[in-house]
Amino acid sequence: LELRIYTSIDEAPRSDEGLVAYIREEDGFVLSIPSSKWRRRLSENDRFLLENIGGATGTASGGRIVVKSPVRFQRYINTLEKNKGQPGNNRRHYLFPQKLQDSIVTRLKRVIAEKNREEDLRLTPLRISQAMFDEISMLTTDWVDASLLTGQTFTTTEVSAHYYTVSGTYLEQVYHQAAASLRERLYSYLKIPRNKGQEITQDYPNLGDHGSKLNVKPQLVKELVKHFKHQLRSAVRNSTGVAEVHNAFVVYIAFWILFSTGYRAVNDLIFRINEVDWKSGFIVISDKDNNDQSNSRIAWLPPTLLKQVRLYMEHLAVLQTKVPYGTTLWNSIDQLRRAPNPDAALMFFIRDENSIARLTPESLRAQV
Repeated sequence: LELRIYTSIDEAPRSDEGLVAYIREEDGFVLSIPSSKWRRRLSENDRFLLENIGGATGTASGGRIVVKSPVRFQRYINTLEKNKGQPGNNRRHYLFPQKLQDSIVTRLKRVIAEKNREEDLRLTPLRISQAMFDEISMLTTDWVDASLLTGQTFTTTEVSAHYYTVSGTYLEQVYHQAAASLRERLYSYLKIPRNKGQEITQDYPNLGDHGSKLNVKPQLVKELVKHFKHQLRSAVRNSTGVAEVHNAFVVYIAFWILFSTGYRAVNDLIFRINEVDWKSGFIVISDKDNNDQSNSRIAWLPPTLLKQVRLYMEHLAVLQTKVPYGTTLWNSIDQLRRAPNPDAALMFFIRDENSIARLTPESLRAQV
């Protein structure tokens, strides 16, 4: 990867296609925009994401976007040596150049081989990694922590890591503790005085979260719910028909239920009305299951969410008065309200001509 470094944004060329440039003055990257058509396709959400990478707002101008760089990478770039004999605004640096990779690997292998011969050991990177895995597991009783830090995986860690997120600061502390603990137990075999041991330090902060994106962060939930509320208010304020308001309402409640119950839908996304115990808030749901529902389980709706479902039923009563009698939509609402039936879906989207669409993962994704 070739990276050009410039003192200020004015020095970066405007027409260099595919340019990857770092601007010291703005502490940001310059990403070129291939065409005006591509730029027009950038939505507000796209620009928000691009301009907030690294936690600071960037700027967009002309045929390029300036994206603020993450702190860790910014510090790394600031330490690069300046190439001699090149103009200041056109210095080139290569990050992990391919031509040096083989020599780096060879040198590392040689260092380990020499240490093995000196100490009469049989150390390999794999054995070191496995030893660290055992040490971390002993300290934390958590295989996923050990797997994330060492790369040693097996079925249990791979499955668990799908639903697991941990802070980088915690992982950093655990790794240092494990390294120190392992070193203490090995001192008698290494023939190295304890006073020769060096302190373990972290050169750069490890601030982010690590693990699976399936583990939803609280901040994401807050931002998403805020967005759904805004969409619902806009629909109520601007809509001339009932479909837009109803669909926005369904999206809002559906995600509330998903976040509260951990429902893992395959086909139908939401439980049936006759599966709700209105007194306790318990419901029976069957996710990732077969037709016999042999894997049904009990979940719980918090009181506020239970109240929200009641309000949704009142909404359906009003909705029924606003749609033509005898249509598919009218009949579905009537069946749901008069005699809760396993065939009547609690939540659905309204489509054209008073028809309905089942609430499935696909239809919810399309609606959002």
